[in-house]
Amino acid sequence: MTIELARRRGEASGIDALEWAPRWTDSPDADAYSRVTDPERFRVLQPFVLAVLADLEAEFNVRREPAGTFSGGAAEHVRWSDPVRLVPADAKAAPLTVAFTSFPGVLVRFGEATDVVLPFCGCDACDDLVQHLVEDLRFHVEALVTGGFAEWHDAKGAGHRFAVGAWGTNSSFTPSDDPPTISPFRHDWAPWPLRVTASR
Repeated sequence: MTIELARRRGEASGIDALEWAPRWTDSPDADAYSRVTDPERFRVLQPFVLAVLADLEAEFNVRREPAGTFSGGAAEHVRWSDPVRLVPADAKAAPLTVAFTSFPGVLVRFGEATDVVLPFCGCDACDDLVQHLVEDLRFHVEALVTGGFAEWHDAKGAGHRFAVGAWGTNSSFTPSDDPPTISPFRHDWAPWPLRVTASR
């Protein structure tokens, strides 16, 4: 799939017809960091992420299953519901788990322990534009399904990397002096297997 097509995943939700204007032309007001105006604008991310899952199911050899327990990471810090997981037929490829947050928004877990919460904050100062969050999620998903996603956790901390050719790379490492709460691991995840269409 080309980057142009990857940037259209989830379009059945109609989200690409929507656009939000920036709140600020200069620095935000001091009290904007503690103010949230119209959080409902983020609810459109929920049907969007469901449409992304449907597109992925049509394109790749995966199975959908209830996620059941969704613990650790960002799941400990947001109220979430209705978790569902896509599991690739190839065990070397990373699963994708999504849940709705009460903000409202979405919590997405890539692989074993890499969480992305959209919106991450939602305050007026951050002024997250939904169209930018949509682009971010499409980028992360494309990295996942094309084998451009890696994650690791060891005594020094936790890190991840998302890479999609000319689209770019996003990486992060969070150092930690605390004793690890999970066993060390490193996953350089494989691409998702494509769904084979039977010939007629």
